[in-house]
Amino acid sequence: MSDRSPDVYPARAPGAEVHPILPTAIDPDAMSVVRRLVSAGHSAYFVGGCVRDLLLGGTPKDFDIATSARPRQVKKLFRSARIIGRRFRLVHVIFPGNKQIEVSTFRRDPNADGTGALAGAGDAFTAHAGEAAGASGGDERGFDESLADVLGEESGASGRDHGGDARDDERDLDRGGDEEDEDLLIREDNVYGSEAEDAVRRDFTINGLFYDVEREEVIDWVGGVPDVRRRTLRTIGDASRRLREDPVRILRAVKFATRLNLGLDPLLAAAMADHHEELTKCAAPRVFEEILRILGGVAPDRAIEVLVGIGVFRVLFPEMPFEAHHADTDPHFRRLIARLRTMSAVDRGRRSLPTAIYLAILFWDELLLRMDGEAAPTEAAHHLPIQSLDDFLRPLGQRCRMAKRDTARVRAALLALRRIDPRFSDGGAKKRRRRGGLAEFVRREFFGDALLLMQITYAAEGLDPAPVHEWEAKRHELLGAPREEPHARHARNERLPRHHRADRPAPPASMSASPSTPPSAALPLAAPAPGKRTDDGSPLHRRRRRRRSRRHELFGAPADDRGEPA
Repeated sequence: MSDRSPDVYPARAPGAEVHPILPTAIDPDAMSVVRRLVSAGHSAYFVGGCVRDLLLGGTPKDFDIATSARPRQVKKLFRSARIIGRRFRLVHVIFPGNKQIEVSTFRRDPNADGTGALAGAGDAFTAHAGEAAGASGGDERGFDESLADVLGEESGASGRDHGGDARDDERDLDRGGDEEDEDLLIREDNVYGSEAEDAVRRDFTINGLFYDVEREEVIDWVGGVPDVRRRTLRTIGDASRRLREDPVRILRAVKFATRLNLGLDPLLAAAMADHHEELTKCAAPRVFEEILRILGGVAPDRAIEVLVGIGVFRVLFPEMPFEAHHADTDPHFRRLIARLRTMSAVDRGRRSLPTAIYLAILFWDELLLRMDGEAAPTEAAHHLPIQSLDDFLRPLGQRCRMAKRDTARVRAALLALRRIDPRFSDGGAKKRRRRGGLAEFVRREFFGDALLLMQITYAAEGLDPAPVHEWEAKRHELLGAPREEPHARHARNERLPRHHRADRPAPPASMSASPSTPPSAALPLAAPAPGKRTDDGSPLHRRRRRRRSRRHELFGAPADDRGEPA
């Protein structure tokens, strides 16, 4: 194994242009998991995105833990833990509120051969970092500047389709191939390793940092803290090799660069342009999940511009073959960027919108052609374009492994637009009578989706938002009055259902008393406890027994096993 030792930085004062990590910024439940692992004799650290976000001054969305303990050892320490995963076992420690803390065992790169692989990876990283520093002169380069020399370069490599699972990080990868054109795609990442090997196997330097809770130190095996200080996104080791091992890292690089406002390392940007077509080798659910994270991120318009520029968008979505060299002058592309920018202002980087909204905004122009354009049905003016929409959405959903409920929700929202949006052919036509009326229509899920699409597209195209405001006012008017509950309807009936009679107040004493009753006997009585008595004041259980006895009088008592009355 390599003799290299990690760089250690005090978490409370890690250096200039790096935010300190304070214990108060860490989730207490995650902290308790680390402390219990350490007290049991294992090594345990916070790793990955949570350390990165804390050093960049952000708020982590989750706290992942890496430990030397094996999954079954972790499960023995926590009663609420469960082991998940088939190719690589992880442990989820469950806390109240369905909060999950993910704990993984240290592992190493499956392409590494023995203990010398760590030294080779470290040397490759050192040479790579030095070369990149020399090329950039040690200065921080902007995201757009680092891509200026590679945008538009396209690779001639051909992709081969492979199957696989949809795991979120790098858990479902492959390898194999010959010496000249080695296929480095990793399919199995199920090899346990040491702390240093676990750091080196990760994708980017800023994701390879460990935080030691007991000593309050940041442990850096890969040079991540200097890259955080320079706001640079760099791979661990050779960029070309790392992207060929897992081409989804191309999408992750774009996501991190736009979300965290980082500059791309020039060698990484060049490798992204060279190997973007290898994304076809990856499992479709993983690719689609990363696209959704980009669309729900902070700056989806900027990310899509980069994906179009390096040719990734054309590979993933041939339905929209934007040319990298002429995208800026393409009105179709400019409208897409305007819609994404408006959607981002609504979503605010929280990924709070339904998947159907992201899909509809991304493919808006193509969907409109199937609804009210050249590809729309022409059999009759009232014909709904269900088949034409399905002809576009079904192949897209099958190729990207989308959930059928998402594509069905896109179709339902677009069909609802034909009723409420005056831009479409039947927007101002006479409406047919529909079951349930307008009030039921505005309560449906597809109406909310259609109204949100109207809001985003009207703002992106600079149109008068009066139709949007009109339908918002109608919804508020129709839904402002609460729905009439069933017990309110029954209250108007002469005879209440049995389960509602107990809630009825007792009649006044003056009404229940007969004319012959003396005044002293007609005094008001205390109201019976609700649910205990019926209208006539008799106990509810006695009424049940009386009904049973009456049934016995009519039909006879039940017989015993011998055929005689019990």
